[in-house]
Amino acid sequence: MVKTVIVTGSSGGSGAISLGFVARGDNVVLNGRDADKLAAVADSLGAPSQLAVFAGDIGTPTTGSELVRLAVERFRRVDVLVNNAGIVGVSRYNHPVIGQERSSGRTPNRTGSTGKPLGAGAIRECR
Repeated sequence: MVKTVIVTGSSGGSGAISLGFVARGDNVVLNGRDADKLAAVADSLGAPSQLAVFAGDIGTPTTGSELVRLAVERFRRVDVLVNNAGIVGVSRYNHPVIGQERSSGRTPNRTGSTGKPLGAGAIRECR
């Protein structure tokens, strides 16, 4: 059975996660903040009929809903969420800290106050 997969953070890596799903014949919705990088990842996957692309920051509350809307509009369903987005950093204490601000003001992990990834609520709501 073909699944529809939303992969956040798609513009920040090699696309290996998405490639695995595409190779299986699944549909993939790519998400990341950089539209040009997303387009390059989509081109590298070489399966335009299996792909949809949405440029947006998953830290913005509406992005999760937009990803679900796009997946359902294009592929009629959402089966899997790979919440791959995040900013990895080292705290000023020289060890990884999840969910705490660094001196740059950015958070290493974009999570809500409950610790659940932002955007995941939209996935639950679509069921």
